Amino acid sequence: MVSKVKQKAPRAKILLTGYCTPAGPGGRRLGDCETPSSLMADSMAAMRQVASADPASITFVDSTAACNGSLTSWSPKAYFVDPIHLNNRGYCKLWSQTAIQTALGCDAQVINCDNEPCETEGIDGNCGDGEMKSCPSCCSYSGITDATAGLGMLTPFFSALLSLVLL
Repeated sequence: MVSKVKQKAPRAKILLTGYCTPAGPGGRRLGDCETPSSLMADSMAAMRQVASADPASITFVDSTAACNGSLTSWSPKAYFVDPIHLNNRGYCKLWSQTAIQTALGCDAQVINCDNEPCETEGIDGNCGDGEMKSCPSCCSYSGITDATAGLGMLTPFFSALLSLVLL
């Protein structure tokens, strides 16, 4: 993906943000990906390797801990619409990291993301299986069932891992 961006825009500055450690593996068994480390470590290492190959134009920010999770513990549910997808507070935690703000050329500021509403604007048009029309319990995602969690959500998750921001 990075090489395709570089082909189209050779002087582009690229920011690889990674992703917050999810709030859990989802509603189904995920084989080898049932711990935060098994789900996150390889993808973070891959992004770090991509960035290290071209440090002048690629910045990697390891966002594993941005939502208060780690490689040994899941993030709190308060930052997710479901085990994988961030809510408004989660996006706030991700994008307000000092390293991301610096890479984007923003002035440093302190944002208390826990004071932000958890509803993510526009979720009614972008909900998992197309059946969900709102997120009534987005700070705990207790309304999410196994039908809308688990393996089916891994494709968007891994796509998000390679989020690119052109500067």
